[in-house]
Amino acid sequence: MVDHGLILIEQVSPGQTAEVQELVGDPDSVRRLAEFGFRRGAVVEMVRPGRPCIVRLNHATVCVRGTRKAQIWVKPLGPTQPEASSGSGGEAAAFGRGQRRKRFRLGWGKWWA
Repeated sequence: MVDHGLILIEQVSPGQTAEVQELVGDPDSVRRLAEFGFRRGAVVEMVRPGRPCIVRLNHATVCVRGTRKAQIWVKPLGPTQPEASSGSGGEAAAFGRGQRRKRFRLGWGKWWA
């Protein structure tokens, strides 16, 4: 049975970390989630909550679709700590007038500005 202090992974706030406590559901679906790294004690960071939700797990970004076949119950840990930036402005610096933005090609024909 699931403890009342736990919540579903879809309910974790953006930027918050949580520890996987229990996988409940169809044995094949639970095994598949375990293959991805969703095991008891694994720490995940929420990127985008909801259905489907996007989390960071073991230095990978994973999209998880909530289904009746399998549920991931987690214990919220807290917000992630921002990394210390080095340099004068970092990636968040605004582009001034007359400066061109560099675009990077990602896979599948998409561009990142």
